[in-house]
Amino acid sequence: MGPIEAAVEQEMPAYFHLKPGQKGTKQYVEKYGDALVGVRYRYDQARGVLLKTVELVIAEETQRDPARRRRSRNSKPE
Repeated sequence: MGPIEAAVEQEMPAYFHLKPGQKGTKQYVEKYGDALVGVRYRYDQARGVLLKTVELVIAEETQRDPARRRRSRNSKPE
């Protein structure tokens, strides 16, 4: 989690995180399909409002595992 996400989480904590198919996500599954990763309910204390947010996949690329690249780059030649 980066600094922006941490600040949002501190200011507006997520009370529920629902996965696609769970109760409360049907309309978003219909709208976004396989791109839907989850639905979060957050409470903005400063404004006193409940927010519903959706997490979507907007791009997908085939790549090698980044952890493997780091290991191979950091390994010493024999």
